[in-house]
Amino acid sequence: MSTPEAAPAGTASAGTAPARLLAVRGLTAGYNGLAVVRDVDLTVGAGEIVALLGANGAGKTTTLSAIAGLIRPMGGTVEVAGVANGTRPAHRLARSGIALVPESRALFSELTTRENLRVARRRGSEGADAQDRILDLLPELKKCLDRKAGMLSGGEQQMLAVGRALVGRPRLLIVDEMSLGLAPVVVDRLLPVLGDVAREFGAGVLVVEQHVALVLELAARAYVLAHGRVVLEGTAAQLRTDTDLITASYFGDAATAEALEAETP
Repeated sequence: MSTPEAAPAGTASAGTAPARLLAVRGLTAGYNGLAVVRDVDLTVGAGEIVALLGANGAGKTTTLSAIAGLIRPMGGTVEVAGVANGTRPAHRLARSGIALVPESRALFSELTTRENLRVARRRGSEGADAQDRILDLLPELKKCLDRKAGMLSGGEQQMLAVGRALVGRPRLLIVDEMSLGLAPVVVDRLLPVLGDVAREFGAGVLVVEQHVALVLELAARAYVLAHGRVVLEGTAAQLRTDTDLITASYFGDAATAEALEAETP
């Protein structure tokens, strides 16, 4: 696997290695005693955007769920700001500054946009000031404040899901398939918001995204999962120059090895 290097894109300070915020070591996780991901290692720095890529079923959502505390790891460790998550439940992890935007969005459909944002405020955050800043980042939500979340368009719902996660000023933002089911114009609008979050809030961002080319323009580094294991990692700049290698990695270790051999002089 390639060795990550410092990269200017996707970091709060160009050319400076960010302080490590998330450290995942040897993570094994799954459901009902069956491992879906095995021995996953990854890191995210403060103010850094890291992409987690892979084909459907590769284990991306399982990895995010284990980091966010939705499922208990079967092995390995997950540390945020040097503190092990251990067996802390998801709601306690959320209070400590971890925010997850799930693929399902998980909005309160009968509450208004304003109410969804209000319930997301965590104790000790800036409250109304934080909400105002989120509305500056996502001004499209201003016209929807008194509309129920269930009546919003898909793009508006995704903006609300992201905005709700940001109201508490998280240290670590985890985003699962933000562009799923959205028109390209909405995706182009939403992805840069993650860059604003990293730069302005200093938050680390771990994002799963199906639009590989777009997310590699935004991220500093990326990992590729195949069959539950990390088979490729590197800076976004490295991976942008070799899309064939990314494609090969989606099919697992053997294909990746063949691609690497083909590139060796």
